[in-house]
Amino acid sequence: ILHGSLPPTVTEWKEGANLFQQGFSAQAVHLVLEGEVAVTVDGAEVARLGPGHVFGEMAMLTNRQRTGTLTAVRPTTIASMGESSVERDDLRALAADRGFEAPPD
Repeated sequence: ILHGSLPPTVTEWKEGANLFQQGFSAQAVHLVLEGEVAVTVDGAEVARLGPGHVFGEMAMLTNRQRTGTLTAVRPTTIASMGESSVERDDLRALAADRGFEAPPD
């Protein structure tokens, strides 16, 4: 998924920290390296993501706002890649694997 010369930004989050808020714009794609995050939509938990899970690809592909809030449920480390460091075709494939078809550029 990664390309270009910029390495990912790695951020550590404490338990209970809100990583991203529903409705905010997406600037990057993220990979959970360690820990676990809860995904809530309209206040209801819909998923938990652990090491190896990627999120944010759909919002980046559609230039939309985030569809959920992510909160660390334990200490969590996230790698983040901005749009210039990500292969859009790989993001499309990842989104398609999840049942989402991104509109053309």
